[in-house]
Amino acid sequence: MAKSLGVINDYTITEIVDLEAYLLNSSMLDFRLEELQEMKIDGSQDTSEITGRNGSVIGRKKKNKKLSGSGTNGLISSGLLKTQTGGELTNGLYNIKKAEVHTVKGATLMTDEQAVGTPGAEIGYLREYYFKGAFVATYEQATTADDTHFAYDPSTKIITLPKKDDASVVIADGTKVVIAYERSYEATKVTDPSDKYSEKRELWLHCFGEDVCHNEYYIAVHIPVADFNGEFSFDFGGDQTVHDFSFEALPDLCAKSMGQATDLFDLFVYGKNAGENVSVAQIKDGDLHV
Repeated sequence: MAKSLGVINDYTITEIVDLEAYLLNSSMLDFRLEELQEMKIDGSQDTSEITGRNGSVIGRKKKNKKLSGSGTNGLISSGLLKTQTGGELTNGLYNIKKAEVHTVKGATLMTDEQAVGTPGAEIGYLREYYFKGAFVATYEQATTADDTHFAYDPSTKIITLPKKDDASVVIADGTKVVIAYERSYEATKVTDPSDKYSEKRELWLHCFGEDVCHNEYYIAVHIPVADFNGEFSFDFGGDQTVHDFSFEALPDLCAKSMGQATDLFDLFVYGKNAGENVSVAQIKDGDLHV
């Protein structure tokens, strides 16, 4: 049986450990954010004044308590993105389209990877590339190369460039050409369907804390139902790409304990585990997990 902590002094949160998200129906761990840069929880309520004679305030009526949260993870989370989009998270072989620029030297050139697609049309088009993105000529793929078509053998990744009847190459050496094609990769895919929306999760936020007397505690915030917002943004460029999120807490009307059906969140401060003294240092060193 766990021992009592005794009196807990006022404390501060010194470090976020992680945020765990569980499926509501099965209580199975769905995803975990271990690189939280920051997280914020806001509580609010609506208040209206009750007035008496001469408009004097004699009381206030309080209603509609709300709890919302937001945060930023230092890494993009596929599980979080799935929850925000209401889509599917799958793993498998997928086709990715990318373009390549090659410099012509001779009658053939080789693709970086094997092109996949309709036989005889795996690449489709080859375009001469001019300064700063201008295209000056376009050639289509065919079974054999001629003066307006090129040919491609996926087994060898070799493109036979367009050639004249005398077998001379139409495109001069040193000319840059662009090709674009799909190649197959083992990948993880998150789909954002237009007819599905963000989802709900049970959340546990785990933290370290310390009081003014330098006693260390573990802190856990439990949000039974977090309704995630479907609005998010990714910035691609010079700055670090982070994953932001926000949610609104809802009462768990299906809670097993009727007394918990209207709770928006619980905050736990603890420092013992199964009756044994456990230090924060032990957990930080990996001996235990909060």
